[in-house]
Amino acid sequence: MINLIESNMNFEFPEDIKVIKLDDTTFYREHFMKLPSSKSIDFLIEDNNNFLLIEVKNFKLALKNKDTKNRFQTGNKDSLSLEVALKVRDSISCILGATRTSQESEISSYKNILKHNINLKVILLLIPPPFYTERENIAIKIALQDDLKKKLKWLNAKIHILDDNDFTKMKPDIKITNTAI
Repeated sequence: MINLIESNMNFEFPEDIKVIKLDDTTFYREHFMKLPSSKSIDFLIEDNNNFLLIEVKNFKLALKNKDTKNRFQTGNKDSLSLEVALKVRDSISCILGATRTSQESEISSYKNILKHNINLKVILLLIPPPFYTERENIAIKIALQDDLKKKLKWLNAKIHILDDNDFTKMKPDIKITNTAI
């Protein structure tokens, strides 16, 4: 098993799934980060003929304030959908750059993501704050997903916004535990 921690959550991946934390790679840190304001998604996964770009956002301990509220609305500079879209854009650019360099990197092995016949999924794994009702959480996920689909239409990818339970149903071989107190 491969264990990776992100946003106070432990992810346990089986050995047969190829996974990296993109921003922990040497290429990202030593080359791609030379471009100011560069960001990346949290996990890049290759599983059979599927590529998943996963961004994890855990609001379990978030405060009920204007900043948190703005993250869940679309159409503003603090929106989660805008942040994820920009991270996906930068991550694709990073993968392209890594495959075009003469040096082999842990990212360049993911070059097949750039092929047109690959199933590509962008997943925002969203743990909502405890102060929203189930109904509010559903409305938030729908609004963010619709906005993210518009922003990433150019990528021709499937877009999912899932909580940890829905993610486990989609990928039962990946175990998630919350490490926050």
